[in-house]
Amino acid sequence: MKIKISHRNFLSFCVVFIVISSGFTSCLFKVHPSAFDLYTKGLIEHSSISYRVDMKSWNSTSMDTMRINETIAIEKTQDTLMGGNVYLHDPYGHKYYDGQSVYVRAKDSSVTEQWLVSEMGVSPLMGNITAKGILLDFLDTTSWAWKKNYMSTSTLNDNILTDTFFVKDEVNHTLSTFAYIFKEKGSFPIKISKKVISSGVTYVRETIFHDVKFDEDIARYKKQVISEGSPIVIKHPAPIPQPLAKGTKPQILKGQNIQTNKELTEAHVKGKIVIMDFWFIGCQPCMDAIPHLINLRKKYPSSKVEIIGVDASDTNITGIRKLVQDKGINYTILMSPKEIIATYAVHVFPTIYIMDQSGVIIDSEMGYNEKDFEKRVSDIIDSHL
Repeated sequence: MKIKISHRNFLSFCVVFIVISSGFTSCLFKVHPSAFDLYTKGLIEHSSISYRVDMKSWNSTSMDTMRINETIAIEKTQDTLMGGNVYLHDPYGHKYYDGQSVYVRAKDSSVTEQWLVSEMGVSPLMGNITAKGILLDFLDTTSWAWKKNYMSTSTLNDNILTDTFFVKDEVNHTLSTFAYIFKEKGSFPIKISKKVISSGVTYVRETIFHDVKFDEDIARYKKQVISEGSPIVIKHPAPIPQPLAKGTKPQILKGQNIQTNKELTEAHVKGKIVIMDFWFIGCQPCMDAIPHLINLRKKYPSSKVEIIGVDASDTNITGIRKLVQDKGINYTILMSPKEIIATYAVHVFPTIYIMDQSGVIIDSEMGYNEKDFEKRVSDIIDSHL
């Protein structure tokens, strides 16, 4: 059965922007429609879109800048959650999803892999096509940001229109700025930037758009993935990332406890229930989980329960220590070698493991689900104390 893409999962419109237009009308531009308003309305008129993007991201604790160039094409269909014709070309190669299979041809390879997938199998192969297709990364009205206070402005300088949304999260002490930059009203943005200030650390992502085209035949991009005469290797089913299984006893963590400057040892966790949280500074869901882990640390004595935040991504120990201080983190923060990510099968951040007194995994959670988080974890701990 062919799986298609819905309006909500295509191009920042339908449900996502109905929420904006209906739920936040009083906050948006009351008298004249903004460039952002006209842009979102205009998208509904088109059946498909393709574009090339240059993305770069960085943060104030690191001198490194991540850069990536992608070509994306996506076709609007209706009534299902994922699917449709989606094309992605990034530095790793070409991918095409036709609603039934994902075709993958790695860079410099003449062989195409055909993955026969279910809906749940798409994301591990294509990446987050929702974010790529509808730019949800930049204005996610379903997440933490739009549950908080926000305001907006519209400016015109040198014939460049900028619609900016400011979102303040009082609970997690973050300020986010989403800027949509246009050459003219009703056009597609030439650039979207997102800046988040969290506990004194600034994170920035910029996406610059090129060669925007509407109403193309997206199916033609399939030829970029399947060359005439090239062999096709059929794969089935698509792998779905999984954490380490319950009952597994993983190896002891290695790394430096940044609060004590000492290496973590087996004695530190022996005989205790351990909550292990894999996180990094630029992960907003990771930041959202921290206050709850702080509460759990207060609830249970350190002689019985150990909480360890494992950071194997960040390298600036000064920035991490500042974040620990600003957020009042009262549990162990461990800077661990990057290999630990593979050892503990971390595919999503945060990934949280709970292990019993003998070091065996009794539960895990990929990603962060705020609803009843503390209660879920507490119930597991209480049943093993």
